[in-house]
Amino acid sequence: MVKAAYNKKIYVLPHLKQAIINKWKKTLNDISKINKENKNLREKLLEALNFVNDKNNQKNDLYSEKQKLLEAHNIKTKADIEAIKESCLLFPFSKDDILIFSNLLEPVFTKDNQKVIEAFKLRFFDAGHIE
Repeated sequence: MVKAAYNKKIYVLPHLKQAIINKWKKTLNDISKINKENKNLREKLLEALNFVNDKNNQKNDLYSEKQKLLEAHNIKTKADIEAIKESCLLFPFSKDDILIFSNLLEPVFTKDNQKVIEAFKLRFFDAGHIE
């Protein structure tokens, strides 16, 4: 989380501000999608494990299919399914944090003096293509 007390401006070239914000939003959305897919997989695996562990289902046509699903993911116990939960990706920022942080991004123009603090100025130069 962005600390509420953090309120210092972060100086960036104008054309980079929106690119930074868009990259954070895309990363947040990608991670959210992966976590949702992992959750769906865990639910599917748990259902398959419960089905396979029920001795009454051994003669059911779905038994072999569900067993193959478990084998494909190396699942033998509920603990194995919980391990998948632990491997979910975490992004330590929320959309609100991104909004707060984006307001701290201060566009600066190249070759202009930028007063950062009293008695300290910076001058930015475009260094070309930097990623």
